[in-house]
Amino acid sequence: MFLKKRTVNHTLYWSIAENQREGKKIKQKTIRNLGNTEKAWEIIKSEYPQFIHKIKPYVVSKKKLRIAVLFDGAGLARLGLEQAGHECVGFELDPLKHMLSKHVGSGNCVLADATKVDLSEFDAVWASPPCQVHSMARTQGAPKSPFSQDYLDWSLSIDKPILWVENVVRPGQKPWGKLYNAAQFLPEPIQNRNRMIGGRYKKPKVFRRYKRSFPGICPAITATEYKGCSSDKRRASRFYGRKLTIEEAAFHQGFEIPKAWYEVPEGFTKAQWYRNIYEAIGNGVPVYMAKAFGEAYSF
Repeated sequence: MFLKKRTVNHTLYWSIAENQREGKKIKQKTIRNLGNTEKAWEIIKSEYPQFIHKIKPYVVSKKKLRIAVLFDGAGLARLGLEQAGHECVGFELDPLKHMLSKHVGSGNCVLADATKVDLSEFDAVWASPPCQVHSMARTQGAPKSPFSQDYLDWSLSIDKPILWVENVVRPGQKPWGKLYNAAQFLPEPIQNRNRMIGGRYKKPKVFRRYKRSFPGICPAITATEYKGCSSDKRRASRFYGRKLTIEEAAFHQGFEIPKAWYEVPEGFTKAQWYRNIYEAIGNGVPVYMAKAFGEAYSF
């Protein structure tokens, strides 16, 4: 007799099974379905104590979570999860984005390769792997950045009971998660931003059903808003008929520009540094969106 788990619609379900011989073959037979992790935990504690050590790592205690935020970027997802009451550590390999992240929220971020992080001390993982390979906003050639490798499959394979994997939506792509629009996460929506969230997690609170586009709302803030103009057809600039300021781009992503971001580092022109800021904002997760996912585990 042994314990089995399977994932259905981002939720873990458990069962008791055993191996049975049928002729020359050994087949697994389910003896009892235990339900989701919360229900299974109660049953196992009282009736199958020999399996407690198997399910315990997947049981979320009623306390704030310690979350590893992989591919932290400028720290926007981390900020949202911190606003939900959790303790977070961000990991980002791009030194320019890491410079920005240090001034966002707690500033608890590390310059490191996210794929090399020891996740054993964390209760949950948020991963926003580079999206340039999948993004519809990229219209010419392959991504050139050394930080644009495709780690989507790697992120989805992370073995944690709570896992959020966020990335862009591309038409024709095989679904690997659930579709959300940033416009679902505020009472008064301010941005149409479609993202797929895979992994294993509780459903967040939303204010409206999913639609790809809600009328009268600004389209997604992109990483190239610095190129915006009145005739733009691809960026959020088309909604306003002009280029957005970094403050306006930040507003649509749910935060205010930290004062330290205005300080241009040595070796950069103001235009070069502001381009870095635009890219960081456009590649980030709306703070209010990440906060909603974190609040599903807030007590």
